Amino acid sequence: MFGIIPNMELFFKNKLGVTFDGVKTGEYADAGIFHPLSEEERKMIQHSIEMTYEQFKKRVADGRKKIRRISKQLHREEYGSETMRSQMA
Repeated sequence: MFGIIPNMELFFKNKLGVTFDGVKTGEYADAGIFHPLSEEERKMIQHSIEMTYEQFKKRVADGRKKIRRISKQLHREEYGSETMRSQMA
């Protein structure tokens, strides 16, 4: 898992002649494409990526456990009934 946040500041300024002024509600509200990321912004994004990856791994593991459980149940239902029939004969 990875994240990409392009720094478009120079593209907008040099290629399009567009610069930005802004007002923000929080210290990191403007983190993103209009200026290079600060070290703190990088750390926040890294943490977010790591948390998302941990959640992904947990969901995959949980899903695999569920699939194994269902598979075992189906196997018992299919072969368990045949075993019972052969024992009754």
